[in-house]
Amino acid sequence: MAVKSQEVEGRVLFVAERDQRRAKDTVSVGQIVYSVRRAHTSDLAQLQQLLKSERPDVLILELSLAEAFGAQGCAQLKQGAHAPLLVIALAAPRTPESEQLALALGADDLLDLPWRPEESLLRLRTLLRLHRQTKALRQENQQLRQALSEQELRLKVALTSSQEYSVLRDSIVHNAVHEMSTPLLQVKSSISMLDGAVRALSEDNNLATMLDFAKQALTRLENVLENFRHLARSLDLKIEPMYLEDSINLALRALSRRWASAHKVHRVQVVHEALPAVLGDKHAVAQVLQQLIDNALKFSDETQPVELIARRNSDGVRISVRDRGVGMEADQIERIFREFYQSDISARRRFEGVGIGLAIVKLILDRLGVQIQVESQVNVGSTFSFTLKVAPLS
Repeated sequence: MAVKSQEVEGRVLFVAERDQRRAKDTVSVGQIVYSVRRAHTSDLAQLQQLLKSERPDVLILELSLAEAFGAQGCAQLKQGAHAPLLVIALAAPRTPESEQLALALGADDLLDLPWRPEESLLRLRTLLRLHRQTKALRQENQQLRQALSEQELRLKVALTSSQEYSVLRDSIVHNAVHEMSTPLLQVKSSISMLDGAVRALSEDNNLATMLDFAKQALTRLENVLENFRHLARSLDLKIEPMYLEDSINLALRALSRRWASAHKVHRVQVVHEALPAVLGDKHAVAQVLQQLIDNALKFSDETQPVELIARRNSDGVRISVRDRGVGMEADQIERIFREFYQSDISARRRFEGVGIGLAIVKLILDRLGVQIQVESQVNVGSTFSFTLKVAPLS
């Protein structure tokens, strides 16, 4: 009775040195069915051609024939056109020496002669399934290795581009700071000298007005330069245990130098309890606090306090900067962290600045892996908050 091709579980090529009794076209036990092709040859090249045309799943050959082919010849058979091939040797009788020889020749298993297909099917089925699984795993691993190699190549290209971009960006920032610092000092000194002379001539004239505009422009230029310095420092962060009080003190000292009227900084009320060490970069966190407090001072009335609050919670230490100033609409909150964004775009802005400060805040906190939250209401005020993780105890 003919067996449908889809029912055949595998194809077996049986090879012997001499022609023996004719094997059945198929052998089966229950639902296990194999097609069998018998051949007799001792020529390696002829057997390779036979494997190419028959494309069997299993090659069964006598151990003496495998020994004649040698380990190299058996390896060539296993890695032929339908590689990798399951190779089973036959020996009569099966002994420890024959098992060791079959293993040395690269055979996957050793069966007894004479070969009794019906008795060997269960074992053959298990071996073939394991072989197919191993083959599939090898192919999958090869694909994964190739995909990994391609991904590594893409990452190397991306890393090289990123490094080149970082070097160029750092160079631009540092050069801008260097090139602007000296001329800025010279302009500032000249304006200070002119200021006294102009005020002595008249309290109300066009020259005095022009000088006021020049001073405003100088202040904004100084702010831009200071932001460039912050940006340059934020490009290289070192996350380690730190104490928040150190960052707060650094921020307040920097603000005292930046604001012409020192009493404005006195509006800042610092509220915090005994705090544990947190994970962050001391100078980077100080820059964040400086920018947030600076914004709060600018966008609130001089009679109103600005609060810096730090408290422990279940996630770490939450730091908030709160003002009672102009506030903003909900749709503005996301846009304020964009570079050069300003909430008041009228020709004569009421507040100084060029819209870089909060972009630097976002850049630093992103690099620290920290999110910032904003709560704001028009004519009520704004609160900017972020949380730093508590440093693990050493």
